[in-house]
Amino acid sequence: MKQFKLLVLALFVIFSIAGCAKNNTGNLSGSNSSTESPSAPQSSSDNSGKSNQPESKALDPGQYFANENNGTVKNTDKQFEWVSGSISVTSEKIKSKDVGPDSEHLGEILIKEGEHSYKFNPKNNERQFQSISLSADQKLLAISLFNGAGSDLFIVDLSNGNTIDLKTEITTNTNETIETVAAYNWSPTGYDLAIAYGDTSSSKIAIYNADKNSFTFVPSPSTFISTAFVLWNKEGRTLDFVSEKPSDQYKLYRFDLQNNEVHDVVDISRDDISKLENLSPKYIGE
Repeated sequence: MKQFKLLVLALFVIFSIAGCAKNNTGNLSGSNSSTESPSAPQSSSDNSGKSNQPESKALDPGQYFANENNGTVKNTDKQFEWVSGSISVTSEKIKSKDVGPDSEHLGEILIKEGEHSYKFNPKNNERQFQSISLSADQKLLAISLFNGAGSDLFIVDLSNGNTIDLKTEITTNTNETIETVAAYNWSPTGYDLAIAYGDTSSSKIAIYNADKNSFTFVPSPSTFISTAFVLWNKEGRTLDFVSEKPSDQYKLYRFDLQNNEVHDVVDISRDDISKLENLSPKYIGE
């Protein structure tokens, strides 16, 4: 009898140990599943509290044509001068007796290309040069001037001095009142110029063909508040533009020239915008 009780006790101990081991194994399995389960992505932040968001994967500044014909600038109180190789642009600064922002404006603008020289007079009391850009083939010159309310853009044919006022040309073609040409960029082909025009609360995109003196107006999926950049791809087959809508929110759009279609590409952050600045004509304003 005593031996039988000992046998029962031994069996009870064995089954108790086996049950505990099974329970522990189940708990370990559940712990591993919890650790490996995916969690929602979170934005990290640095010590300043600023969110470190990942770069837009679709934004590749290297895909765009970069016009390197920037020239050098010499700007004094009395005269402005821009030079790129054998091409130069100069203008005297004229001061009036009036006090305030209207007290100074640009005089006659002289453009020289080798032995040739041309002149034209701004008509809107333009105060300063904002940017100057040579076309890729160096046959055309774009000159952006600030008039106090917006920017005027002129195209000069360096072979004959013929000058086109793009704001006037757009108004003639659209019957719209244009306050400013806010952004522009030459294509790799040399004769197509992409422009963003409008006023302080609306922006539209167009392509001016200097060879045919004609416009292609880009269909707009919506009304944009402003446009920061117009960018050509290296082959000149597509035109990208970075526009604002709604306020302080920018997106990259792509215009397919062959199909005459505009597509959304990607949202643009402020860090992305800074990476695109060197792809536009260099700002030379005071």
